[in-house]
Amino acid sequence: MKILIATGLYPPEIGGPATYSKILKDQLPKHGFSVVVLPFSTVRKFPKFIRHIIFFVHILRLGYGKDYIVSLDPVSVGLPAALASAVLRKKHIIKISGDYAWEQLTERYGIYKSLEDFSKNNSRRPFPINILSKVECFVAKDSEAIIVPSKYLKGIVEKWGIKGEKIHVIHNSVKDLNDQGNVEILRSLIRFDGKVIMSAGRLIPLKRFDMLVRLMPVLVERFGNIKLFIAGDGPEKEKLESLAKELGVENEVVFSGSLEQEVLFRYIKISDVFVLNSTHETFPHILLEVLSIGRPAIATRAGGNPEIIEDGKSGILVSSGDEDELEKSISKVLSNKSYAQRLSVGGRRRAEVFSEKRAIDEFISLLKRYEST
Repeated sequence: MKILIATGLYPPEIGGPATYSKILKDQLPKHGFSVVVLPFSTVRKFPKFIRHIIFFVHILRLGYGKDYIVSLDPVSVGLPAALASAVLRKKHIIKISGDYAWEQLTERYGIYKSLEDFSKNNSRRPFPINILSKVECFVAKDSEAIIVPSKYLKGIVEKWGIKGEKIHVIHNSVKDLNDQGNVEILRSLIRFDGKVIMSAGRLIPLKRFDMLVRLMPVLVERFGNIKLFIAGDGPEKEKLESLAKELGVENEVVFSGSLEQEVLFRYIKISDVFVLNSTHETFPHILLEVLSIGRPAIATRAGGNPEIIEDGKSGILVSSGDEDELEKSISKVLSNKSYAQRLSVGGRRRAEVFSEKRAIDEFISLLKRYEST
């Protein structure tokens, strides 16, 4: 079986599509599949719209003779792949990892509403956002099958008017990441031997890093020698830095900026607890990585987080926006070593469920299901 994979990101670029496409490229040939990957980076140097037309031509050229065209997002590569699949009469499978139109509403226009509300109501949206929503729906409806990483996101895509039987949940996978080096040696490199809280992500309001910063005066008073490391960049950085200074914890809150993946993993390894305080997540790969590395994780009950963390067994789930609950959960992990260790062990076991083998087996099963249709 011959497959063309169209992806928006591919190594050395980082991100979900890059990780997923590399896994497919490496693993599928071991099962007898012929795989060609077409990254969007091949056309990114061209002007907008022109690059999509050129990408469409590339798919036409490479898609000839393939059994499937697989695209890893519904817009930048999904639309050219859908059109090329129609011309070539090939089966098109698309992976949807989020709602691109909703993401652009928050990024471009600073309008912050829940994905659930956005999916229910399309009134009062800026015109470009409506166009993006229509593109997503067209590509999804035109595809042979849709892959989503969580049951939560399946429910969102169903609200686009897509039948549930067409949408298949294949959870993201994670490698064994426990071997990140000796913790004591890594700790010596940052020259800090106190408590470490770690968080990471794009610095935007939806990630609620501000709540973590606001908790630091209380945590400093309780634990003394403690730091909060926040990895990532974004439009909220200056605001968050100002907040830390205003609260008198600018020395306890460290904004590391964007980190290479290996460096980020080492920071996670030396942390006492990792916190993902987002108001929205579809299926955050960072949580899988934290569990695999073997650190206690605290996350909100938002979106697909409960599909990863079993509350009290492989991590802790807290209500989004509940500052008191978050503070108590962090304090419990930091003050109770045996409890933190149980969460670490439970997290490692939970991460094993999301193996690459399982994800590949489910993907192959999906291909075979549609082979004769």
